[in-house]
Amino acid sequence: MSSSMRNAVQRRQHRERGQPLERAKYGLLEKHKDYSLRAADHKKKQATLKNLRAKAADKNEDEFYFGMMSRGGRARGPVRGATSSKGRKWDGIVDGDRGSLKGMDVEVSRLLKTQDLGYLRTMRNVASKDVRVLEERVIALGGSLEGLGVKRGGEDSDDEFAGLDDDDDDLDGERPRKKKKFVFSEDVEGREDMLRGDMAMQVDDDDDDDDDSAAGDVMSDEHDGDKTTTMANTTSQTKSKKPAPRTKEEEDALRTEQKVVLLGKLERRLEAARRKVTVLTRAEGKLELQRAQMAKTATAMGGVTKSGKKIKVRERKR
Repeated sequence: MSSSMRNAVQRRQHRERGQPLERAKYGLLEKHKDYSLRAADHKKKQATLKNLRAKAADKNEDEFYFGMMSRGGRARGPVRGATSSKGRKWDGIVDGDRGSLKGMDVEVSRLLKTQDLGYLRTMRNVASKDVRVLEERVIALGGSLEGLGVKRGGEDSDDEFAGLDDDDDDLDGERPRKKKKFVFSEDVEGREDMLRGDMAMQVDDDDDDDDDSAAGDVMSDEHDGDKTTTMANTTSQTKSKKPAPRTKEEEDALRTEQKVVLLGKLERRLEAARRKVTVLTRAEGKLELQRAQMAKTATAMGGVTKSGKKIKVRERKR
């Protein structure tokens, strides 16, 4: 029978064996040709992996290119809004993650806040000790502690630490003249001796200035040949001249002035120290609240949720 006759005769339609009903969930039944394609693809991938492992074993550890890093962000090429960084106008800036942008865990953050909390407590204890010492010194000089430590300006001022170490702020507008150095003594007699010595040195300085100016006028009027004799006479007169003794009223006035200057300085330092204690205490409370909110379980810190609901710890079941 010729081929044309075979094709003309109606024959039974050829059907490949299908997947059984109980295995229909796995898709079409795999034939030998499907297996051949899958096996060839698998061998190709295995060969590629083998070559990549060989390259990785023989690579140079110091070799680096920016192309090795993943690029994120928009392209700098001619196509607007593209996701690829390759473009004709790409400037070489890489936006990939270099490992420094990873956030810390909550436990690590709580540990760091614990260290910050310890530092704040230490500084607050130091400031509190300074406040106690300054209060004792102010009371010893006859000063008053009322009205000190009040923060100037609003409570929510941005510069909370402004002026904490500034001892030159004025309290009453005017300020007496400050001495550069104060020397304290244990007993009353020692203080009296130091005050007399300071007054004598001040008088000597004033007399030296007056005599030097007078000597300069005399030297300008006399002849050039007599300048040496005039200077010698002026120097001998200055050394031989004794300071005029001050009266008791003048000594009391000087002592009172020095006391007022010292008291004003101590009051300003006390005010700054009290403000510092207040700021550190507030910061410590905020940090404790943050650590409590970061805990795994609710703690009795009186916190508030984002929705404004108050946190109640160990509330009785209803």
